[in-house]
Amino acid sequence: MLISKWEPRKWYHVRIIMNWQKGVFDVYINGEKVGTDIPINKFGARYYTYDGIIAGSGHASVRVFLDDFEIFLIPTKH
Repeated sequence: MLISKWEPRKWYHVRIIMNWQKGVFDVYINGEKVGTDIPINKFGARYYTYDGIIAGSGHASVRVFLDDFEIFLIPTKH
């Protein structure tokens, strides 16, 4: 899924906020929302797990670097 174009040798701040109750996520790049309500489970499976996160350039010979990678829960208001 292409969310945004990128430039080589430039760092980006990427934030993904998942809403498990709705089954969607939003994507922010450098503070700007670039994707809204993207389905987490696009195949309609009843149960799903995620074994990893892949960041790629879209080109086999281009390396991608991740720095300061964090995953945490944000409490929701009921």
